[in-house]
Amino acid sequence: GLLTKKSIVVIIVEGISGIGKSALAAYFASTVDRHAYRAFWMDCRNDTSCDSVISALAVFERHNGNASLADILEDVTMSMEDRIARVAAAYAAEKTVLFFDDYQFVRDPQANRLLQKLVERSLNLKIFLICRWRPQVIASISPLRLVEEPLRVGLDQQACYDLMSECGLILTQETSGKIWKLTGEGHPKALEIFIARSRTFPVSEL
Repeated sequence: GLLTKKSIVVIIVEGISGIGKSALAAYFASTVDRHAYRAFWMDCRNDTSCDSVISALAVFERHNGNASLADILEDVTMSMEDRIARVAAAYAAEKTVLFFDDYQFVRDPQANRLLQKLVERSLNLKIFLICRWRPQVIASISPLRLVEEPLRVGLDQQACYDLMSECGLILTQETSGKIWKLTGEGHPKALEIFIARSRTFPVSEL
């Protein structure tokens, strides 16, 4: 899965509004603890800045009892470039998945700089960017460090299989192919409903 591939840091889920990007990512976020990861979620807006991202991370860490990391994030006594470097170093080995929904709204160059530094330093950290179009900052990230999943209509069969595996379903490729057809050729919202129902009913009955 994506969480076990050390080389992959950034996962981009891209597609038009309403196709199910956020629902798909949110469901994935609810499963990352199975891999000993934590999930941080932030809804991005036009005024999202580097400072607001770091502040949200500080709240997240303090809420989760990680006071030492929260203290690092809340230290505003240095320049923003030094803060970015320190935050990236602090998160390098953290088994955390950062989900940024509607990242296409982010315009702050320093927020993009933070993203670049996090990717450069990452050992375990993963970053999901959920967006309507490919963000410009991606041009500055090595293609070997990212995976792009454009949602035009639905997921392809392999992506469908990978998603269900990440969510704990043990399936053959044949069964996965049948589910792919059943869910409108991998439509994210239909897949979300199917996976949720599989917690209550055997897959063979769905």
